[in-house]
Amino acid sequence: MLTEKHIAVASLLLAIVGTGLLFLFNQAIEPREVRIEEIGRGLVGERVSVVGKVNWAMERENFVLFTLDDGAKIKAIKFNPSKEEKVIARKDSFVLVTGKVQLYKNELEIVAEEIKRW
Repeated sequence: MLTEKHIAVASLLLAIVGTGLLFLFNQAIEPREVRIEEIGRGLVGERVSVVGKVNWAMERENFVLFTLDDGAKIKAIKFNPSKEEKVIARKDSFVLVTGKVQLYKNELEIVAEEIKRW
C-alpha cells in the first residue's frame, strides 16, 4: 500500500533524476566555449564555439575552408554554407564558429555547423 510518504519520496527521487538528466542533455547540446589554444586531441568529437579572425579563406560551391586566429590558429571548414556564411567567412572578418573538433590528416580542425559575424 502506497502512503503519502512513499509518494513524496518517489516524487523527490524522480525530480532529482530528472534534473540530473536535464543537466547532462544540456551539456551534450550546448557547445563548449573555448580559445583555440585550448583545443587539443581530448576535444576531438566535441562541439565547441570559437571566436576569431579569418586570416585565410577559400570558397567553393559546396564548402568554405578558412583559418581562424585568436592568437593561436586552427583550420575550419563549413560544408554546404549558406550565401550569408560564405560572405561572413572572408579574410579579415571576425567570426563566431560553432562546430565539432575533428582530426583530419593528423591535424585538428573544426567542422563548422554555423558561422556568424562577431
